[in-house]
Amino acid sequence: MEKRTAIALSAFIIASAFLRIYLPWHHVFQDNWVRFWEADPYYHLYIVDYLKAHGFCWQFEGFIIYPNSIMIQVTPFEALLYLIGNEKFMAFLPALLGILVIIPVYFIGKTLAGRICGLVSAAIVAVLPGEILWRTYLGFVDHHALEILLSTCYVLFILKGLKQTKWFLAAGLAMALYVWIWHGGIVFIGITAIAAFAYGIYNIHNGKGKALLASSSITLIVSLPFFFQMLPRETVITIQEMRPATGIDMFYNFGLAFLIALAGVTGLFYKLDKTKTPETIFLLVWSIALFCAVLYEMRFCYYFAINVAVLSGLVFEWLRKAIANKPRLQKALLSLLLTLILLPLPFLAVFLASQDNPAPSSDWHEALIWLKENSPDTADYAVTSWGDYGSWILAIANRYVSNTPGPGNQRISRLFLTDNATERTEMADILKTRYVIIDDTLIGKSWAMKVYAGDGYDLRFGSFLVLDYYDEPVPNFTVIHRNNTIKIYQYNP
Repeated sequence: MEKRTAIALSAFIIASAFLRIYLPWHHVFQDNWVRFWEADPYYHLYIVDYLKAHGFCWQFEGFIIYPNSIMIQVTPFEALLYLIGNEKFMAFLPALLGILVIIPVYFIGKTLAGRICGLVSAAIVAVLPGEILWRTYLGFVDHHALEILLSTCYVLFILKGLKQTKWFLAAGLAMALYVWIWHGGIVFIGITAIAAFAYGIYNIHNGKGKALLASSSITLIVSLPFFFQMLPRETVITIQEMRPATGIDMFYNFGLAFLIALAGVTGLFYKLDKTKTPETIFLLVWSIALFCAVLYEMRFCYYFAINVAVLSGLVFEWLRKAIANKPRLQKALLSLLLTLILLPLPFLAVFLASQDNPAPSSDWHEALIWLKENSPDTADYAVTSWGDYGSWILAIANRYVSNTPGPGNQRISRLFLTDNATERTEMADILKTRYVIIDDTLIGKSWAMKVYAGDGYDLRFGSFLVLDYYDEPVPNFTVIHRNNTIKIYQYNP
């Protein structure tokens, strides 16, 4: 690697570290605790704490939907966190993985179109805002950052393997680790099979094409059950990350680089019409498949970000070569293109990285520590709140919960929405509730509760949420602790 390239990549790494580590630092490292982002990191922390207390194992009985228990499978990601041990060190993991993504993105661009394409692609991915930044923040201790790195390495090794087959071994290893970390990685096997199938069609006249058609068809048939398993149920529309992406989401995640990436896809189709190379086919299938995934579920923007960076790098390189004999025009147009691609991104990224952590607030932390110290440590009751907060209760208060983040619970929804005191106590009895926690934002989630509660349930005066909002007494429930935004109720049958 030449010196100028190394200096440029170092600058991109520093910019990425500034966004991912420096700006969120004071939101994560509080006076007396490490404040992870969002809910899912606390679920992983709950599992790690269990392993620390009981010794390492690959599964155990957990009460995350009390009174029912389920066998919790320990993932390799949680095993990695267990080995890291210290929460402060855990907090750095997603940021470091996000910074490392710059390297394979550079080599993808370089493999496709040379050093300049690689550098432009790396520069873009270093400062992209939105989902890819969000999920690789300091403190966002979830498996997404590792997914991004492994899937990007897989794409790099596939592209290099199309030129030197020895790289396919590395691709297989990256895919094995990726699927081990997250079973949804099977999507990339499907993408590869579709690309191989398409290339096989173009080469049907020879033996190589027929073999590709046969092998890719088998792979797709075997993969189909996994794809259907991943289709969400109808009610997951209440989970914001699983809604379809909108135009605003595209700008939030990619800025104007999204439009440049669309031009890149158009250019690939034009190139495909002239030379049907396996690299072009794979790049097209990979990009179109992930764009469709984004239209299906917004969270996949953190995957599509790699495509946007690489496609933008390709467009830059194509334009550079197209007007290479006109240096003045080349300089003006390339400067304009870089400005369009990069100008909004750092500002958006800095703005987002500077926002406060929406994870458990100081009030939530104080309330859960109080509950941990002032409630019996027994296994005969549940703490009930909306599922979004279940992992916080598990990890910080170390108490069983009625539900954890994910699709909602009908009984919990009815507990909060019914204006019938008898039905409310029936729900609490079935859930084996002893404590209920409500914060000042929960009433705003009533729209989601209606989806799960069923017909006839609405936000009426006399419901738990409305009585709590107006600070009115709730029959059979007594406030035993409160702070600025949180109330803890004890159920008294």
